[in-house]
Parts: sequence; structure tokens; C-alpha cells
Amino acid sequence: MRRLLLIMLALVVSSMFFAGFVDVYAYEGDPDNAKAFVSMGDSGHCNRHVWEIPMTLEVQVAQWVHWNLTGTKWTWFVRKPGTYVANCITATLQSNSDLEITFSGFDHLKYATGTSVNDTIEVEYAFGQQVYSIPEDNWTPAPDLNSVELLVPDSRVLHNGATYKLWNRIHVVRCNSASTYRDSGIIMLTLKNQKPWIDDEGNYADDLEKYVNNQR
Repeated sequence: MRRLLLIMLALVVSSMFFAGFVDVYAYEGDPDNAKAFVSMGDSGHCNRHVWEIPMTLEVQVAQWVHWNLTGTKWTWFVRKPGTYVANCITATLQSNSDLEITFSGFDHLKYATGTSVNDTIEVEYAFGQQVYSIPEDNWTPAPDLNSVELLVPDSRVLHNGATYKLWNRIHVVRCNSASTYRDSGIIMLTLKNQKPWIDDEGNYADDLEKYVNNQR
């Protein structure tokens, strides 16, 4: 008898922490973007007059981002030496939490083929709404951009869509031989508050049910 009671107790306890997947219906949005589980089943039997049965609804929301760049390459055609600024590439960011922007691989432009009297075209980058309103000390030499970390904090503006403009300024000198000069870098956009049940590709983790907890 005691053994039977222990088995029944074990079954009841295990059922309390079992998470069962249930269907999701979308009134708005894609139903594949939401999953739901039912857990912590309960039961009772006796002659008690009043039963208090706790119920909990928990919604865990992942961080998402929508981003758009009007371009990922500038191509200059320069006839004669000078210092020139190209009209900006515009970035639009929309997210529901903090975003971090970092840079890697940026450098001055190097002579692509053969040799040159001066094989480098110096380039600088700056963020700003209008080119003539950018302070001189805001222009960042390309190699220094790799140490820049920009935090876009969670805000109503970010939720609705924030806009940023990136400009570049080149210095073409007389010793730059005729040819093509080029450099490529990487902009890294990191979601700072992503949930652990989202994998690196933005999909649900295979073991999603293990993230169901027993917190009330």
C-alpha cells in the first residue's frame, strides 16, 4: 500500500512540471511566431468546502529587429585630387530592446592592383543628419572606427524606427596613382537582450519546453 502511494505521489509531482505543447491561433500576425505550453497540472479530491487553485499566465517575449540600409557600397569616380564627401547611406533600425553596433576590418583605401607612388587614400566616417552640421572632431579615421561601440538604447523611438546617416570623406592626393583603391569592413548589429530559447539563427531552440518554469 505504501509503495502504491509513493508511486501515485511521484506521478502527481511529475505531472506538475510536465510541459505540453498546445496549438496557437493568430488573430493578427504569423502563428509560427508564437508557441505555447501548458504545465503544472493539478487535481484534488475530498470534502473541502472551498478550494483555492492558483493559475498563472506567463508570456516571454524575444528581442526582434528590423533593419534596412539604403546601400552597402559607395563607388567613387574621381577625376582630380581633392577632399570629397559622399552623400550618406541611411540606416533604419527598429527593435524592442537595446542594440549594439560595432565595426571591424575598416581601414584606409589601398591600391588594388600593381604599385602606386602613394598606395593609400585616407578615408573618414561620420554620423549626422546633414553633412555641414557634422563637427570636425566627429569625423573618425577608418582604422579608428574598429574600436567604436555604439549602443542604441531601448526607447519608443527605437520601437517605431530610428534613422541614422553614415557619411564618408576621402582625401585624394597628387601622389595617388591612377587605379582603383578599395577597402571592405563589417558592421556588427547585436541584439543585447535576446532570450536563451532563441538560437543563433533566430529560430526556436529544439528543446523549447525546458524553458517552461514553475514560477508563479
